[in-house]
Amino acid sequence: LSMVIGEGGSGGALAMAVANEVWMLENAIYSILSPEGFASILYKDSKKAPDAAKVMKVTAKDLQNLKLIERIIPEEQPASKENLFRAYGRGHGGFLQDLRGHERRGAGKPPVRPI
Repeated sequence: LSMVIGEGGSGGALAMAVANEVWMLENAIYSILSPEGFASILYKDSKKAPDAAKVMKVTAKDLQNLKLIERIIPEEQPASKENLFRAYGRGHGGFLQDLRGHERRGAGKPPVRPI
């Protein structure tokens, strides 16, 4: 399981994609290139980053619609330290629920290897 909690970018974004599932906080972005970098290359103007972000489809909602991520973890607005902990709790709760589902299906226990 990989969780994108802010800006998942560059080679790190590629590394996170190899997980069985990718979850994102609602307001996180996930891309191999920042919108500013994309705008600099495509439009020769980094100030067009908002336009580039729309084309790139970097939001959690966009990526879930494209079936590139499995789950979006809701966030409260406005963002604050307290809200972050509650969002973490929702992600952690979702993880435990998902793990229990795998266990019920017999896929949750890794093989035991002697040391």
